[in-house]
Amino acid sequence: MAKKPNAPASHFSPAQLQASADEALSVVKSIGADEQADLIDAWVAAGNVAAVARVAQEEAAPAPARKAARRGVNVLKSRGISVPEKNTTARPFAQPTTRQIEAWYVPFDAGAQGSVITLFTRAVGKDCEFVDVLFNDALGVTRANGGTISYSRLREWEANRSNGRGYEAVNVSVAWARWRIAEARRQNSKSGLLLPLELDGFPHLLSPVPAADPGHPADQLGLEANADTVRVAGSLTLHNEPEFRQFLLPQNVMQEMLGEVGKQISALGRQPEQSEIEAFLEQQKKAATDRFFQQEVRQQLAGQMRDVLVSVHHRAGKERALDLLATRDAVLNAGLITQPPSEIPFLVAFFDKTLAMMVSGSNGQLSIPLPRPAANAGPVLSQEQLAAVEAARQAP
Repeated sequence: MAKKPNAPASHFSPAQLQASADEALSVVKSIGADEQADLIDAWVAAGNVAAVARVAQEEAAPAPARKAARRGVNVLKSRGISVPEKNTTARPFAQPTTRQIEAWYVPFDAGAQGSVITLFTRAVGKDCEFVDVLFNDALGVTRANGGTISYSRLREWEANRSNGRGYEAVNVSVAWARWRIAEARRQNSKSGLLLPLELDGFPHLLSPVPAADPGHPADQLGLEANADTVRVAGSLTLHNEPEFRQFLLPQNVMQEMLGEVGKQISALGRQPEQSEIEAFLEQQKKAATDRFFQQEVRQQLAGQMRDVLVSVHHRAGKERALDLLATRDAVLNAGLITQPPSEIPFLVAFFDKTLAMMVSGSNGQLSIPLPRPAANAGPVLSQEQLAAVEAARQAP
């Protein structure tokens, strides 16, 4: 097995390479999962022992970084370099501890039918207080629950949920998490959905709410929007990302599209060939894409893509995040005459994916509705036949 080469230090900024022990965790979390192990290797090569040791010792460190850091500690020790050990000195029972509040964010959870934010406290030797808030853009806050749990149990609980959805929650700022929940609560007053009573039990976690929008986590990634045509052309594959796996179209939209296919089949006046059905489907998918993805729908989708961007960058890295950002820019700039939605593979693929789910749920069959003849419809007669019928009515 070939040995992995050392990560080039030039790939990272001087500030990242010279991060102190206190800065190490935040620096690691600010980059994509695919870059975290490379940064640790760069620290090892540069002799930044303090940063490597801190990430190796922190339970809150992302798994790829923590694994690489523990490996890096062993490398440093094998070179005879002294590595700081984790402080395990016993503390007096009466010694005060500082509680730190953190936040996790999930942009879309199929079970919650929306987003999830978890706010919790952390303190040495203390259990966590936490509140789990589920919400969506249409209704506002839909559910909330919380309580007290050990930090290890909290991480285990979130890990089980992550396995179900295919990706883990992302650390976000507490200020933004509180702001986003407050915005969702305001939506409850518009939708009429009652707020869960459990929210009242955690004012110390949910407040204070910032007076102004502190900025979306996606804006902190330092990525620039650019509708790169190559990235947009390959945007169909974004549906393979776990964050988008459960994004499906409403059934009424699909039935309308299939109804148009049925009209084309009926107009043939004969049993269609399979190739003809496939051609009708392809034609109507594009037409339905332009009908459905009007400006308001595209703006709503762009907002969801912005939320997902945070998770994709954390899980899949910068390049995949740029694919998503370029596609989002194309979605926002689409028009019905120039750059129609049907020219964006990501949007057309919504119909492909939803059709596949419908076929899967119907034992491999796709039901295409054919137009029914009118109840009072009779035989179609020529002008000469109609004249003969009229003449017969007037005869004695």
